[in-house]
Amino acid sequence: MQMRRADALTMCASTAIIAAVLPLRPFWLDEVLQLVGTRPERTLSQVVGYVPENPGSAPLGYVVQHVFLRWFGVSRWSARLPSALFALASCFATITLARRAALRHAWLAGLLFCCLPLTLRYAAEARPYSQAVFLSVAATLVFLGMPDSPRRRALVAYAAVLVAGVYTHPFTLLTAGGHVICAVVTRRWRLASACAVTILFAGALFTPWVMYAGSRWQKTILLSHFQFVAGWKTPAMLFRELSGAGYWGSGLLFALAAIGARALPADTVVLLVGIAGVTLLGGIAADAAAGYFVAVRQFICALPPVVTLAAARPVAPVIAALLLVCAWKNAQYFRAADEDWESASAAIAAEVRAGRCLLVEPAGELRIYAALVPALSSADCREPARQVVLAVPPYHDTQPVTLPKGYAIQSERRIGGTRILILTR
Repeated sequence: MQMRRADALTMCASTAIIAAVLPLRPFWLDEVLQLVGTRPERTLSQVVGYVPENPGSAPLGYVVQHVFLRWFGVSRWSARLPSALFALASCFATITLARRAALRHAWLAGLLFCCLPLTLRYAAEARPYSQAVFLSVAATLVFLGMPDSPRRRALVAYAAVLVAGVYTHPFTLLTAGGHVICAVVTRRWRLASACAVTILFAGALFTPWVMYAGSRWQKTILLSHFQFVAGWKTPAMLFRELSGAGYWGSGLLFALAAIGARALPADTVVLLVGIAGVTLLGGIAADAAAGYFVAVRQFICALPPVVTLAAARPVAPVIAALLLVCAWKNAQYFRAADEDWESASAAIAAEVRAGRCLLVEPAGELRIYAALVPALSSADCREPARQVVLAVPPYHDTQPVTLPKGYAIQSERRIGGTRILILTR
């Protein structure tokens, strides 16, 4: 009874933490780029048609966000609410996973999961990664509930979770690789075969999406110069960023995981290490095959098994040190914001309302500001005007600004990283 109470207290604490940080940071570029495609006025087919603009993206997370935006309008809360809810569901699922692994302090796995800066960041970001984590842990829980000779109902549930996962984020399917490894090592051959066939089935169902989106993924990769690059620094980067807490945080986390692995049965360790290992190594191999750069967010599904290992034999001083490092890194992240597209869009809209038309350099970036203030999409300069607002997004600020012929700069200011120039003819 006391352990169940600890689980409930952990969930309450996680809810309070996520709710506190959810509105703190303004939208950053990746969030706004997703909002471009999920705004409530779009149809479902338009939402799905936009998804391939982001390499490696799958439609389910976009569709879920679109539904929330239609219900509640566009705001930090509504756009990020799906991530927050799935993060809380992931926390509960991680506690359940730790309980299935017979951890004495299962609640600690959930607390560590919630406090890690990488998971807390994506719990408060309007992107689909928390949804992917939940489906990853859910697939593992379904796997743990299957007998050596799984019945049809269990396999249907397993397949449904895997398909939902791969249509949220493709790397979610790598979780099932750890399931196959566990079944093979423990010589449960029928279970291993059933899982392998189900993985192939889920992959086959994802193939039409890859055929539909693949060419646009490659085009975006080439235009954005986000090609795959790996070297001796890549493992160090992944180690530093996987927890989100830097070298110290990751060092403490993996030290706890190594200690915890010695306290668990061998088959449990194989399962947890297998999931994390396949997610990391398989993800790097997939990035190399696609020619896409290695980003730590792609490997976030490795964290639930790692924190489960870390909570198996808690060493109080190490746990306390890890939580302190996480608190420090979280405070740094949520107190800092290099870009603020909301404030920039609002400032541009105020200038446009003064009778000026709008130019954005490069022109294609107008959609970013219009995602937050839709009226800006119809404010672009279709004919010469006496005064013009010229907006230069942060990521293009290093390039020389080309003024329209016959215009001079009357004033200039910077809002949320965007340069806003008033030009007079």
